[in-house]
Amino acid sequence: KKVLNDHTTGDTTKPGNIVSNLHYTVKTVFEIANSSNSQNLSNVMFSHYGSDAGINDDDSDYTLTASYIDNKQTINKPLNSNLDFGYDYKPKDFGISTDNFPAGVKFTITHKILVNAENKAGVQIGADQMYSKEGNDGEDILLGTSNSINYNSIGSIVLNVGKSIDYGTNPVAVPLKKERVFFIRNTKDPIVSVTNNTPYSQPIILTAQVDGDTSGLNNWLYYRKTEGNADDSDTLMTNKVTVFHDSVGTNVPQDISSSWFNNDGKQVTGPILKLRQNSSPTPGTKYNTKITWNLTNSL
Repeated sequence: KKVLNDHTTGDTTKPGNIVSNLHYTVKTVFEIANSSNSQNLSNVMFSHYGSDAGINDDDSDYTLTASYIDNKQTINKPLNSNLDFGYDYKPKDFGISTDNFPAGVKFTITHKILVNAENKAGVQIGADQMYSKEGNDGEDILLGTSNSINYNSIGSIVLNVGKSIDYGTNPVAVPLKKERVFFIRNTKDPIVSVTNNTPYSQPIILTAQVDGDTSGLNNWLYYRKTEGNADDSDTLMTNKVTVFHDSVGTNVPQDISSSWFNNDGKQVTGPILKLRQNSSPTPGTKYNTKITWNLTNSL
C-alpha cells in the first residue's frame, strides 16, 4: 500500500509528513502467487479497516483492476463498476471469460482520501484485506492484508471560496439569434484563493465541476482557458476542469481567481456563461447551480 502523491519523503510506504485538507491517491496491490493453488481462484472479496477519524474515504473514487500476463503481454481488466467492499467478485465482473482468475493475477485498488486532521502525534491510513470463499464450507478465507500507513501532519492547505459568483442580470430576447457570453461582475475580493500553512512550498491541483444534470445553467457554464477562447477549448463545467496546477508558497494567500481578469479588471478567462444560438432562458428567472472545488496534492 502506497500514497502515490506524497512528495514529503522518499519512501512512499512510510510517509512522515502529509498536508491536511488535501486529497491523496492511495494504491494497494494484492498479488496471487503463480502456483497451482492460484489456478483455482474463482472469487475474491475486499475489505478496508483501521483508518482514523482524520481520514475520509470517498467510496465513489474506488477502482479495482485485475492484471495478469498472457503471451508475455500484461492484460489489465478494470472492474465494470465501482468497488463494493464485501461483494464476491468473479472473473466475469472484470470481463474475463474463464471460470477462474488467470494464474499469477494481481488486484490493484486505487482510491482517494481526504486528510482532514492536523494530528502531529500521528494519524493512520488503514489496511486493506482480500478474501476468497473457496472450499466447501463457504467461509471467508483471508488471502492477504496490506500494510497500514501512519503520518504526521506538517500543517494544512486552506481553500477559500467566495459565497457566490455573480453574472448579474442580463436581459436577452429568446430564442437567441446568436451566441452570447456573459462574464463575472467586477469584484475586488478574491473569488478563489489558497493559503499554504506549512513550512514548505506545496504543489497542488485545483479542479472545479458543477453538480447536477445538463439543464439550465449547468448547460451554459463553461471554463475558459484563453482570452477570447483563442485555442477553442471552452469546456462545459459538467466535466471536471483544472483551474490551477502549480506550487503555492507558504503563509501568503494566493488569489487563484486573479488570473481570470485583465489589468482593466475585466474577466477574460475562468468560469463564464455561454449561451449558444437558439438557447431559450426563461425571462425573469434567476438561475443558480453549485460548483464543487477539489484540492489534490500533485507531484
